[in-house]
Amino acid sequence: MAILSFLVQLAGATMLLLFAVRMVRTGIERSYGASFQRILTSHNSLVYSGAAGVVLAGVLQSSAAVALLVAGFASSGLIAFASGLALVLGGDLGSALVIQVLTFRLEWLVPLLLAVGGLPQEGGQEGGQENKATKSSCATHDVLPLNPRIVPGLLSGN
Repeated sequence: MAILSFLVQLAGATMLLLFAVRMVRTGIERSYGASFQRILTSHNSLVYSGAAGVVLAGVLQSSAAVALLVAGFASSGLIAFASGLALVLGGDLGSALVIQVLTFRLEWLVPLLLAVGGLPQEGGQEGGQENKATKSSCATHDVLPLNPRIVPGLLSGN
């Protein structure tokens, strides 16, 4: 019975993955259609194709999505086999690079990025007048830093 349950869950997970990749592919094709096709098919260099695969995997965060996109273009004859293979291998490399970046401990980067992101909010002056978009949005100095160590104290009123 446990094997049957495992097989049903595996089949469901596989179908969910294929459905999600199909949705990403159709979304990319509808949004960027001609420009996306032009980027992939404009160069015959294998190095360029590999680099494009790395970038695509970084953007889509899925080497499976890159492989399905390339397979779709290859089946319609828009991409040569060698370029398609370079794109897929570049997608695999890009996916591995994304995983490596996500495993880094980047807690030190959060305050820096918050400070850099808050500078445009605080400096929202145009010719001596306040920027209306800045005024209506949440200013960074009004937001409490949600440190997990102080949140329970804030909620309990201590």
